[in-house]
Amino acid sequence: MTKNIGDNHGSSKITTVKLGDLRVSAGAQREFSDTWGEYLEKNFNLDLVGMLTVSCRDGVYWVIDGQHRTHGLIAWAKREFGDEWSEWTVHVNCHYNLTERAEAALFLAFNNRRTISAYDKFTVGVTADLAVPTDINRVVIAVGLRVDKSRKPGSVSAVSALDYVYRMGDAVLLRKTLQTIRDAWAGMGFDSDVIKGAALVLNRYEGRLDEARLVSKLAAVQSGAKGIRQSAHVIRDSHGAKSDVAHAAAITEAYNRGARGTQSLGSWWKDAA
Repeated sequence: MTKNIGDNHGSSKITTVKLGDLRVSAGAQREFSDTWGEYLEKNFNLDLVGMLTVSCRDGVYWVIDGQHRTHGLIAWAKREFGDEWSEWTVHVNCHYNLTERAEAALFLAFNNRRTISAYDKFTVGVTADLAVPTDINRVVIAVGLRVDKSRKPGSVSAVSALDYVYRMGDAVLLRKTLQTIRDAWAGMGFDSDVIKGAALVLNRYEGRLDEARLVSKLAAVQSGAKGIRQSAHVIRDSHGAKSDVAHAAAITEAYNRGARGTQSLGSWWKDAA
């Protein structure tokens, strides 16, 4: 296990590294799964470790591919070697002098054919400075929000919905959508179909819709975003509509309440026809 093979593979080299010298770059990895990490701690199989991929940057070996295997390996080594676990060595495929941005891009390349969550792909894409996720993240931050799974006010985790809105109407529509939901429900309510539904309404009725009225009407909905979802479920079942479209119809109905004449947007379904 300690023999240095020394094979060269393009910009990388197979070498030997001490376990205590390995670090995980959070920006260039998928989110760590506590459940999977705990499973590997208890059921670790040394024969299935495979080759870890690392980046040697600033004298530190950053794990690019294999953070959960590294976690399991370190837990195993601590049981086997006690306080001397950090001196135990492992073969790695090492890349040299990559930036964290390049590490993130390499992670995405390694995982191109593997299952990776939309959230992880987005956050790593931001680290890799990819155009779309970086601009989406810029808009989110600009309106006082953050991409985060915490469910705290101001947190948005539905990154697929953010991408959907961005591709529908670029940064302008995404900003209007996020601001509308933020102002209506005090930084909460950023569920995927609510985001998509609000964007569909803002996009369709551009020039006709009073954005201040939309915020006010959504704020008046009983139970907030939950109330919109409940109405959308009824609409979805009665019209056989996709969930995001049903949410758009529910938001349109909320906007139209109490409206007269040209102030009303009319039925979502009339325009859809």
